Amino acid sequence: MLSALIINSALSEEHPAILNSGSFGALLKENNMTGKMSQTRLTARIRETVKCIAGLLAIFSATAVLGQAGPVLPPQGPQMINALTTLVVNNTATEPNIPPELQSTLVLRTNHITFSYPNREALLADGWSFMATTHGTNRNTEITNSAQGLVMDYDQNAHPGTVNVPCDVGDFFEINNNRANPSRNFLTRALSPNWLRIDLTVDWSPGTIIQQASLALYQDDDNYNLLSLGFADWRYSHYLPDGSVDTATGGGDGVCREIWAMEVAGTLPVSRIFEPRYVPHVHMYNFFYSNEHTLRIDKTTPFSPGYKADCPTCVQAYWSPFPGFFGDVGDPGQLMGYDLPPQLVNPRIAIWTGCLPPAVPGSVNMVLRNIDVISLEPALVLTYGLLTAPAGASIDNKGIITWTPGPGQSPSTNLFTTVVTDNGTPPISATNSFTVIVQNVNVAPVLPPQADRTMSTLDTLSVSNTATEADPNALLLNYQLTTAPSGATVDGNGEITWTPGAGQQYTTNLFVTVVTDFDPLAINAQSLSATNSFNVVVLPPPWPVLPFQPDRLLSQLAPLKVSNKAVDGALAVNQIVTNTFLFNYANRNALLSDGWSFVGANGRNTEYTIGAGAVDYSQPGMLNIPCDQGDLYGTSYNNTRNSLFRSLPSNWLSVRLALTFAPINANYQQAHLGLYQDDDNYVQMGVAYNSWDTSGAERFTLDVETGGSPTTPAKAPTTSTIFYFRLDRDPVTSAITSYYSYDGVGWTVLGAVSSTLANPRLMIWTGGCDAAVPANFDLAVMSLRRLDIIAGASVPTVLSYSLINPPPGATIDSNGVITLTPSGNGINTLTTVVTDNGLPPQRATNSFNVVLSTVHSGPILPAQTNLVVAELTSLIVTNTALDTDL
Repeated sequence: MLSALIINSALSEEHPAILNSGSFGALLKENNMTGKMSQTRLTARIRETVKCIAGLLAIFSATAVLGQAGPVLPPQGPQMINALTTLVVNNTATEPNIPPELQSTLVLRTNHITFSYPNREALLADGWSFMATTHGTNRNTEITNSAQGLVMDYDQNAHPGTVNVPCDVGDFFEINNNRANPSRNFLTRALSPNWLRIDLTVDWSPGTIIQQASLALYQDDDNYNLLSLGFADWRYSHYLPDGSVDTATGGGDGVCREIWAMEVAGTLPVSRIFEPRYVPHVHMYNFFYSNEHTLRIDKTTPFSPGYKADCPTCVQAYWSPFPGFFGDVGDPGQLMGYDLPPQLVNPRIAIWTGCLPPAVPGSVNMVLRNIDVISLEPALVLTYGLLTAPAGASIDNKGIITWTPGPGQSPSTNLFTTVVTDNGTPPISATNSFTVIVQNVNVAPVLPPQADRTMSTLDTLSVSNTATEADPNALLLNYQLTTAPSGATVDGNGEITWTPGAGQQYTTNLFVTVVTDFDPLAINAQSLSATNSFNVVVLPPPWPVLPFQPDRLLSQLAPLKVSNKAVDGALAVNQIVTNTFLFNYANRNALLSDGWSFVGANGRNTEYTIGAGAVDYSQPGMLNIPCDQGDLYGTSYNNTRNSLFRSLPSNWLSVRLALTFAPINANYQQAHLGLYQDDDNYVQMGVAYNSWDTSGAERFTLDVETGGSPTTPAKAPTTSTIFYFRLDRDPVTSAITSYYSYDGVGWTVLGAVSSTLANPRLMIWTGGCDAAVPANFDLAVMSLRRLDIIAGASVPTVLSYSLINPPPGATIDSNGVITLTPSGNGINTLTTVVTDNGLPPQRATNSFNVVLSTVHSGPILPAQTNLVVAELTSLIVTNTALDTDL
């Protein structure tokens, strides 16, 4: 709206003719009235007008249709989501007819009233009144008896959406202080003090003098501003379109005029009743090109043209004979020769029609269509609600809809209907709807991570390996042990049970569980699986043995001392020890002094110390080895560089390496952890880049070379750059199992091989860059972060004794000697536990009862000697007995 004004202003200097329509019609009228206003003055006036309107109320263009249009929700199409996912829909409404700067502070409110009242009662109930005020009394203008005058016509069948007010005899404004004020069917309505604009739309086709239809700001019959459309058969002097003055009088063809009158204390200046701007002569059957008219009154503001600081109630009038055009009628004070229009106090809206003889009453009706009262009110508030929605769905105060389908809600089709209501007067609401189709997607079950375990051959392994299933429609979970030692079982809840036999001591046993779900409603695979694994190391049975202890009968106060020392034939027990190496070596000497070597079999030194291919010790917490030219696979190469070697303890069980390696998509960059006997005999696992491999360019590999003949028993694709490699040894069979992990917690089996290596060393190497592309040398780097070597260890046996819930006074020392001084009577149970320091600890228990008996020993009097007393003296002897029986 404001942009239209600015564009017209820009055009005014070069193309002034463009200004003959639209929002600047009033300025051109003024130009015609004042007689050839100069182009310079006109352009300056236009600029001044644009600057005034460019403030807070810039939206009040003369061509604008203002007011609150109501909220608008965005269109929403059908949505489709998968079960277990969360739907988020931005369904925020907007009020497009309210500028953004007003939505957070002030808002235009339009009270849009249509005259579709079916009867008088409905009209009055909606706030209208026929009461006018004159000289301190209320005057009822309503005619309800047709014998007394013309009555209002509410017939909605004959003229739907309108109410007809007949043009009856009577007038509203005063001439020469004639205070008759005989207007009839005169409608009034309260007006908000924050009003900015009133638009009244009527059908009006007068045919004779003097018939009028009016909109007024009304305080009482003697104080008002009045905008009318009237018909008369005389003319006043006025300016013609070419700027010349028409002084003709009389006539009989009919002249339709805008009337912009005001009354102050009952006085109207006679000479300025009619608005003196040019109004075309028209035929009575073509009243201003249309029967429909809009009368408009605007309150001026500090940002409006013609604003007067000492006149907060100044107004401006407009008239529109057809949509899209408003003619500026002007400021009544200026037109009537007053400095200020009347200072109305809380005016009401007034609508009236009337005629004077010779007009025939009822010959024309003022057809009331609608009235809009626009006011500036507090900020816009939109309230959202869901009229229809599935259970669990919600919408917040910004219109954001969220919903996570729950059990039983997939698959399904769900209707969402949103209602948003603003805080206008009256409130206006809008709705929109869309459907959400929930597809049931099967989600694989999840098995918990399992740590490795160590147990005794006489213990029973019990592992809760129950999977979680997010898919609510999964009917069952099926558990299987795809790899496990003999005798191990898993039930329908994922509970693993195993009791190792005597021949399974000193073994490492791999458990691999696979759980599979079944969802017959899934749109994807109806069955999905998950796998986890862990190792169980079995150590010999518990060796401590406690002697048999019989029950005992003990008299009160008799101390008990029992030797309950365990017998243990082993001088040592096995424990698991982890030796951790962090690759934070400051230099080459620190690396070599910690047991590492670059020397392979047959004295081959792999160390490279020159240029970019040398080992990099500068990175904190890691050791960087460039991927240089060289390989180990087969008999043709055996030329790796910077390969690290380390001795392994003979009882090692597992080696685990954390590293980072990012190949640069070049054949054949690789990084490996291995068990190395020599260049022709080794077992290794790692990651390699091979562009021709169908399993993926990057892959995990398990390689075995025996006597110079290499094979790759297992491989798996990967795209990660952070890895954990692991090689486990079965201490009985020496079989080697390889694993990989991305977090060091959850491990995946890559493959297993039988090993015949004799005392292999640990090996870490990288290389394999294609010799044909030397530019690739040293671009990829293997970053070593941590190495754990896990081994069994033999330590001296230490036995620890304890009593379980002993009776008061019972103790046991480090040699298993029990001491008890009983009190009371009854049965006391002594249970001893002896535990060794193995891993896991082995233990033994025994128990015996001590029955306390009561022995009646009788009282004992003290010995008394003979006494001699004198006559008349008293004899006092203490002869108290002692009884030890409690």
